[in-house]
Parts: sequence; structure tokens; C-alpha cells
Amino acid sequence: MSPLILLFIKLHIPNSSKCSLCLLASNPLIIFVALLCTLSRAGSLATFTAKVGGDPIPNVKWMKGKWRQLNQGGRMIIQQKGDEAKLEIKDAMKTDSGQYRCVAFNEHGEIESVVNLQVEERKKQVIEGDLRAIDIMELLKNVDPKEYEKYARMYGITDFRGLLQAFEMLKEKMIKDWLVKPIRDQHVKPKGTATFSCDVVKDTPNIKWYKGEEEIPLEPNDKTEIVKDGPHIYLKIKNCTPDDVGEYAIEVEAFTFITIYFFSGVRLKFITPLKDQTVKEGETAYFDFELSHENMPVTWYKNDKKLHNSRTVRISAEGKNHKLEISEVTLDDISEIKAVVKDLHSQAALKVLGNILCCHMLSSTISVYFNIYADPYFTVKLQDYTAIEKDDVILECELSKDVPVKWYKDGEELVASKRISIKTDGKYKHSLIIKDCGFIDEGEYTVTAGQDKSVAELIITEAPTGDQDLVVDVGQPLTMVVPYDAYPRAEAEWLHEDEALPTQTVDTTADSTSFRIPSAKPSHKGSYKVILKNKHGKAEARINVQVINVPGPVRNLEVTETFDGEVSLAWEEPESDGGSKITGYVVERRDIKRKTWILATDRADSCEYTVTGLQKGGVEYLFRVSAKNRVGTGEPVVTDKPVEAKSRFGKKIVADVNRSSATLTWEPPEYDGGSPITGYVIELRDRGSIKWEPAMTTPAHELSATLTDVVENKEYFFRVRAQNQVGVGKPSASTHAVKITDPIAVPDPPENVKWRDPTSKSIFLMWDPPKYDGGSRIKGYIVEKCQRGTDKWEPCGEPLIETKMKVEPLQEGEWYAYRVKALNRQGASKPSHPTDEIQAVDAMDVKLLAGITVKAGTKIELPATVTGKPEPRITWTKAENILRPDKRISIETKPNHSTVIIADSKRSDSGTYIIEAVNTRSSNHCYVSTDKPGPPAAFDVSEITNVSCLLTWNPPRDDGGSKITNYVLEQRAADSEIWHKLSSTIKETKFKVTNLTPLKEYIFRVSAENMYGVGEPALSQPIIAKYPFGKFMKMVAVLSLGTGLNGLTLIKINGSDAIKYQLKIRHSSKIIIFFWNILSLYIKVKYHSCIITKSPEP
Repeated sequence: MSPLILLFIKLHIPNSSKCSLCLLASNPLIIFVALLCTLSRAGSLATFTAKVGGDPIPNVKWMKGKWRQLNQGGRMIIQQKGDEAKLEIKDAMKTDSGQYRCVAFNEHGEIESVVNLQVEERKKQVIEGDLRAIDIMELLKNVDPKEYEKYARMYGITDFRGLLQAFEMLKEKMIKDWLVKPIRDQHVKPKGTATFSCDVVKDTPNIKWYKGEEEIPLEPNDKTEIVKDGPHIYLKIKNCTPDDVGEYAIEVEAFTFITIYFFSGVRLKFITPLKDQTVKEGETAYFDFELSHENMPVTWYKNDKKLHNSRTVRISAEGKNHKLEISEVTLDDISEIKAVVKDLHSQAALKVLGNILCCHMLSSTISVYFNIYADPYFTVKLQDYTAIEKDDVILECELSKDVPVKWYKDGEELVASKRISIKTDGKYKHSLIIKDCGFIDEGEYTVTAGQDKSVAELIITEAPTGDQDLVVDVGQPLTMVVPYDAYPRAEAEWLHEDEALPTQTVDTTADSTSFRIPSAKPSHKGSYKVILKNKHGKAEARINVQVINVPGPVRNLEVTETFDGEVSLAWEEPESDGGSKITGYVVERRDIKRKTWILATDRADSCEYTVTGLQKGGVEYLFRVSAKNRVGTGEPVVTDKPVEAKSRFGKKIVADVNRSSATLTWEPPEYDGGSPITGYVIELRDRGSIKWEPAMTTPAHELSATLTDVVENKEYFFRVRAQNQVGVGKPSASTHAVKITDPIAVPDPPENVKWRDPTSKSIFLMWDPPKYDGGSRIKGYIVEKCQRGTDKWEPCGEPLIETKMKVEPLQEGEWYAYRVKALNRQGASKPSHPTDEIQAVDAMDVKLLAGITVKAGTKIELPATVTGKPEPRITWTKAENILRPDKRISIETKPNHSTVIIADSKRSDSGTYIIEAVNTRSSNHCYVSTDKPGPPAAFDVSEITNVSCLLTWNPPRDDGGSKITNYVLEQRAADSEIWHKLSSTIKETKFKVTNLTPLKEYIFRVSAENMYGVGEPALSQPIIAKYPFGKFMKMVAVLSLGTGLNGLTLIKINGSDAIKYQLKIRHSSKIIIFFWNILSLYIKVKYHSCIITKSPEP
């Protein structure tokens, strides 16, 4: 669970009331409470104070309204010291009235609180003692009793006896007045009944119920019923549907109390999402969509910038339908438009077609028209989709032209099946339909057409229930929290499957009750119920807990085939996956004469696996298999009897294939059953089937057969049965899956052989698989070594299937080179490029703390471990100065250890400490840094348009010994030396810059910040804010002149950076330059040539 963020905000207005607001956020529950505070006179100082808590301490920003961020300066004073943040407004004016938001944020998220400030005109001071000029009852109505005296002095009242009498009158009126217990939000399932209740102490006839602005009739009907039972008032809404969702309110004596009703059975979703729009320059672009719920707040964005109503932008909503209109569009309006509703969004592209500018010269006019024939592109892209389990999912897109498309899920191509349908509606619209979706369908879906593609994410959620659902991994702590609102404080009773739970781990406060499980076990799974009671009644809540455990044991493990040096295994999935998807299987082997299990693989992704690298006969093996999920590995299952890794049918069957046939060869069985062999039956099995089918028979003297009834590029298994006069015998071991294609070859050699951890006895090698496997899967690798002074390469052990190996034993002091060969069914590859010669000696190693932080005046200890032979010589330095013992500094050095101790540390002791160890063979050093971070790495500018660009970078290689807290980003024009700060609170390593001036040159720089300050910046290369040049396949130009043009021919000439066309005309004209603003192109007509390139500066 994420650390809590606690936000306590207080608004203090001199000579007025003091109001406070407390907000507690615990992922995923966030509670917002709003207060209305009134400033009684203008000219006062309004102070907002916020207390924040969290790990780390959150930062705070202040907002007025939804969009305006308040900054230091003028009448605004903004401060933050530790966990306290303050906003002060000097000389408050009437225009300062409004909604103020305090937003607290750290790496775990953000929360906010809202306070309304109302500034009233200063009232005239009255004559001392003249209480009749002021309505004291109205004066004291909204004032904290502690502020009565201060409030009276503000109005010039010194008659405190009269003030106390007014106070007693106010108390008596409050006792006689009615009080209302506020109504609560309701969550109701389909066709259920929503009941809003309210307690009224004083009987009053002036009570009205509203839905939105519409008053609900008092008379009962088929939909609503208002019931009054003494002090209790109820509103019942029957047979609830999505149309009933909305804001409900009760009005008592002209005061309104509001709540919200939620319909739990219908998920908020886009009924009709946004669609891409293409308009001409100067026209109006329309975007609209329909939601499943009415009256939902929607935020519109243009390239991640929030939109508001303006001269050219109009935002409107009516019920479930929302609309955005952008009028008088220009090329600068080309963007992505996005609508955000809670945690959902829909986006579409706005494309603008530019106008062609024509230039008239003398009596001749050249008109240029372009028809662009581009690659197909998506006019409507896929949208991210969230579906409820068992629903049908429909992913749709539209193309610019009629071309075939391909669908992929997580990189694998999809084909039609019983659950998956791929359809094309007309020529351009394509859809992927997934029926009865489940969690297995979650992932990233991609549709491709030509060179363009569209990507969307599919998220599957569980069907909603009225209960709270929690999931926890076995062994992890779990705290169940149920908030409540009751007075007096309630007593809580927790039950698990209707059995009472011990009270030692129950914690009940004034607003919540919780039950803690220190370490979750499978027995903790199930339904929990909490019963809250006080003298007014009781309430219940339920929580369903699912404990994710390791998977159960696999079923029906058996040895299916044995080969020379290989054994094939098969099994079935476990009955229980532990509550989480099976991610793979672990296969192990053991020689029956040994007790140690050896890992064969921990990445088997299906219920069958062939263990290779076994000894060919003479050794019996046992095998075991276990399933694993994200929690861990389950209980293993062992084969029932040991087997030898050898073929049961003479030598192994050999299959030679080409694209039209497969030729098998075999040897007779070792035992003919006491009767001569009369023939052989060849059987085959499609890889996608489990059924073996006879393919052909051969006489006894033929030990080979060629099968032609096979399909190219399909994979088959083959096996052979011998028969005699008694009948057909058991089958031979089957071949591996054989693909019907041209003959295979040996693989390419492995690549990129690396080494690490050299010692006097061993070394660890790693390498990459070959680029080409020869048409057959890689069975293993052979590692070889060559000692200096010889040309003999020796194997370092048996072949292995992994791309790593620890080579041992080595002879200390000798030099060795290493190389690797890859094996497939055809044989061994050529060896890889050998490594350099490496000496078998113990390497020296130095380890030191990565960074420490201490307070001034305390002791600093910098311990280091140093290993190496012979014993190295140790040297400590700081800022290129050798450290020597003195009154404050001592150095303790003993075998394998060295420690610097600094007593009574000072701030000047901050910096980089380096320990250097040197012996006759090597040297090494390590350092501890307590400094500002270095510059960020790989600073890059991409996605450049005429108004925006995307900046990306990597964290600095040196963090200064302290965690990077944020990044500071700045920009300047190339012709200016002044840097302008874009943001100083960036948490991620990317930032989209907007509001650039078209065709202006910019330079950017980014710096990392830690607890010691802001480090050195990394600078970008200068960029010009303009669109990149487009790529087009065909361009047609039609030119006409008033006189002198007899004919023209257009010829395309290939070019690397431009598309060139030669225009042959029997006319000689002067230089004419045209600008076509949509593609930023220009045309230069000079004598007989027309060249289209990137647009220069006009």
C-alpha cells in the first residue's frame, strides 16, 4: 500500500471566522470535503495554511479556480517549510472571491482540497454602544465563539455585556432551530431501489426534493416515493436504471443539502467515441461523443493543453452528448484532440488542408494543382478499450483506402476462430470482435496497413459487485479499512465467513475501522463482514479477499518419447493456478544415483518439453515439473519410474525434407517378437493435432520411405511401427516436429561472447544466440578453450542449452582464449570469434558505499572492502588531495578492509572520497559522492512541429550520492542569451514543449536535482520549430500560361532528400516562386526545370 498523504488545510481571515479542512488519502480511496469561508471586510489579510504529510513530504501548489496557478509576487505570498505550506493575500479585494485549491503531490500521486473565499465590502463603523445599528444575531451567526471579542472590536463594539446577551439569544435560537443529518451518496445495482434518508429535529413543512434542477413530486408514483416518519424523511427511487443517475438534493427551509446517486450496474464508457476530422483552412471543425451517463464533467485537450470557451472554441454538453467546435481553423490547429472523463479518455486527430497560393505575373498566370497519392493511413484509429469480463469486445478502425490489414496481439498475429472474428465493413472500415472476453484477452492490440499502424490496449475488469474486493499475495500483509460517519463513535465487530475475529488486530477510530493480517495465508481467503453499532443503530459492510498463492501440482506427468540423449515429457495444467495466471513451468532432471536435481529449464511455456544434453544410455533419469505464477513456484511432480535417454527402435528415425516431401530412414527393431518382420507402417501427426494417422506401408527389406502427401510449411511428427505375422508392434520414438520446407543447414556461429568474474580457478562466459538457426531449432552449445602456446581447442564440458557457462577448473596463472559453437539437428556451427586471452588469476575488487548523508558535528565512517592477491596498497583521496591522519581524520587498514573515520564532521567534508588499491597485477578504485548530480544523459529533441517538440533524456550517470528528486528544464531562443524556465518539478525523463513560435530557432537544457541542489545542465542541439518534410509516392503538376506554352511533360527523377520533377516546356519564363503552406513546399520554375524540395525561408 502506498504511503499516506495527509493534507490539513486551514483558512484564516483576520477579524473573521477561522475554518479548517482535513483530507486523508490512502490509495485507492480519496475523500474530498469542501468548506465555505467568508471574509467579512475588504482590505484584510487572508491566510491559507496547509499541513501535509507523506513519504516523501509532498510539494504543494495553489490554484484559483480550475486552471489558474498562483505564483509568488504582488499581493500573493507563497511559502512552504517542511510539512507546512502557506498562501497569504494582502489587502483582499472583492475580486479575490472565489474557489481556491491546494494540491499536494509526491511520487505516489496527488490529492487536493478546495476552500471557497468570499470577500465582502467593509461595513461602516457604528457608534460605540449602539447595538441597534447592527443585527447582532446575524453578526454572530457564522462566527467561532473564540472570535466573538475580536469580531466585536472590528465593528467598534465595546458593549461586551450586550454582546454576551446576544450570544445567549443565539444559543437559545440554535437549540430551538431544526438540525439536519446530511444525506449520503448511494450506489445501487440495476433494478434495485435507492433510498435517501434525512433526520429533521424540528418539524417544518418547507421540505422539497430535487433531481438536478427538477423538483420531485410529493405524491408517490411508479418511480419515486417521499415518506415522512416522525423526524425521519426518506426519498425512494424504484427500479433504478442508468437514466436515474444524477445529483439529488433536499431543501429544508431554503437551505439545500446535496448528494449523488451512482448506478453500480453500468460502467461509465464512451457509447460513441471521438472520430478524426479533416477540414479545410478557415472552416469549422466539429468533435462530438456520447457517454453512457448524463451530466458527467468533461475536460477537452488540444495536444495536452486544456481548452476553454473562447472566440474560436465552443464547448457544449446536453445530457450524455458532448460537443467541441473549433472555428476558423488554421494549420497551427493540426493536433490531437482528447476528451477526458474521470479515468477514461477518447482522442482523435484534427487535420487541416491548406490553401494553394497562386502568383500572377504580367499577363501570364501559372496555376499549380497537386494530387497526393500517399501510402494508406488510418483515418479512425483504434481506441483503448476497457471491458467487463464475459462481455463482447469490438475494436474498430477506418483506413484512407481499400487495402488488407493484419491484426496482432502482443506481437503475435491473430487469426479468426470461434471466439475471434475479423470483419471488413465496406472498403475502409475494419473491426476485430472478441466474444465472451476473459482476462487472457488483456494486452496490446495492433492493426497494420502498409507502413501505418494503430495500437490500443484492452483491459478486462471483473463484473461489478456491491462488495469491496481486495487481492493480496500469500505472505504479504493486508489491512482492510472501512470508513464510516457516525456520532457517537461506533463499535466494530469483524467476522470471517460469519465467524467472529479476534479484537487484537482491530483498530477502530472516530471515522474508520480496520482489520490487519500480518501475513496472508490461503485460509484468509473469503468474505469478511464488519458490523458497526452505536446507540442510533447499526450498519454492515462486506469485503471479499482473494489470496494469490503459488499454483498447485501439475497433472498426469509422463515420459512420451525417449531419444539418444533426449527425453520428451508431457503433462496437464494444475487444477489450481493459485489465483494468478500460469507464467511457465520449471523442468528438472536427476540421475537416480545422485540426490541433486539439475535445472533443465525454468521457461517452458507449454505442457510439453524435451530435455536434451543427457547421456546416451547406461544412465537412468527421473524428471520433475512444477508450475509457476507471479507469486512463485508450486509443488513439483516427479515421474513415476526412471528412464534411459535412448531410442526404443534401433537408431533414431531420420527425416530429410524439402518443400514437397519428407524422406524417413530407420533401422529394424532390436527384437522381432520371435517372428520375422513382414513390413513397416509409417504414421504421421499434424503438430496441431493429437491423432496419429497411417501414411503408408513398406515391405520388410525397405528401411526408408518418401511421403509426398504433406503440405508445405506445415509441421509434422513421424514414427514407424514394425509388423510380423502376429500383428503390428509398438511405435518407435517420434521425430521432432519437422517443417516441410527446403533442407536445413548448420546454424550461424554464436555472437558477442563476453566474460566476467575471472578467478584463478574459473571464469563465467555469456553469449548471444546465432542470427540464423539453419532452419532447425538450436539444441545446445559447445564451449571450447585454448591455452596460450598451443593450437588445441578443448571442450569445456558437455553441451548445454543455456547461453551462459561457468568454465572450471582452470590452471592458475595460465592464459586462455574461449569460443562457442551452436548445435542444431544438422550439426555444429562454425566457432564464434574467440575472446582475447584471459589470465586465470584472482581479480582485485574494491567495494565502497554508494553515498551517505550525515548531519554536521556527527562522526563519518567510510568502510571499504578490498580483495586481491598480492595484498594491494591502499590510498584515500578527496578532491585530488591524499588523506592523511590528523586530529579529526583517522585511517584504519587491515587485511581486506580499510576505513576512513572523520570525527566532528563539517560541511566542508562533503564531496567525493576515492579509495585506490594497487598491486603488482592491477589497480581499482571506488568513491562515495555527497554532491550535486551530474548532467542528464542522451538529451534528445524529437517530434518537432511548428509549435511544439518532445524532449527526452536519461538519468545522469552520477546522481551525486543522493536520489534524483526532479528535473529543471529551460529554453532560450538561439539569438538570445536569456534562459526561460519551462518547469522545475518534472519527475519523468520526458517533457512536451508547446507554444513555440513557428520557424524560430531554440536551444533547450535540462538539469537534475537532488537533496544537495541542481547539477550541471545537458544542452540540446539547436532546432527550428517547423514541420518535417512529408514523404509522397506520386505528385502531379498541371501548369497553364496565358500565352507561349505549346506543351509540357512531367518526369519524376529519384533523389535522396527531395522529390525532383523535370518540366519540359517550349517556353522560357522568368524565375517564379510559389509557396504551398500545407506541406511547406515551394516550386521554382526557371527555364525548363521544376524542382520540389523542402521550403526555404521566403
